Amino acid sequence: MSVHNIVFDMGGVLLDWNPFSYASQVSDSQEDADLIFEALFMNHAWSLGDSGTPSDQWVLESALSKLPERLHRACEVAWRTYPEMQAVISETNELGRQLHEAGFGVYILSNVSNRFREELEPRIPLSSCTDGILISAEELLMKPDPRIFTRFCQRFDVDADDCLFVDDLELNCQGARAAGWHAFHFNGAIEPLKCEVSKLMGFNC
Repeated sequence: MSVHNIVFDMGGVLLDWNPFSYASQVSDSQEDADLIFEALFMNHAWSLGDSGTPSDQWVLESALSKLPERLHRACEVAWRTYPEMQAVISETNELGRQLHEAGFGVYILSNVSNRFREELEPRIPLSSCTDGILISAEELLMKPDPRIFTRFCQRFDVDADDCLFVDDLELNCQGARAAGWHAFHFNGAIEPLKCEVSKLMGFNC
């Protein structure tokens, strides 16, 4: 059976996700970068921000509470500007555009905070030609919970077995499969993804 809907994750698939690099860009030393990386991006508060429960300001304040005062300004800069540091992954955005032009459903499903709509969506080339975008903070559900994939199907009136989910984390792919979806663990190489898409659409790789 072929699929007709391709659903892309954002970070690590459509936009680069390298938080240690973002911390390094605002730091004067490796030690400071390590501290900011741990306090901001590896803080449990960051995941809670993606869940849509706390405010974005609370996420920042949680990070600041774990840092010496001398690093507060650098941490604030990293928090404010990290969307601008996320480079576009051109190959996946182009693949999505080609699939859209060929008549396939193309969507985005991501764990991301409420900053997405204003700060991240405009940076994603594919966002201008998707058939829909669903984000965790607006749904109060997060991958890998299979319920977010079920919610997606209900929202966009598509069948689970007619969807291929592309994510850079295998755990999230497992959540999609548990909801009845096809899933592909993307490791940065575009050719294996193109091959998987072709096979699921009923074409030779």
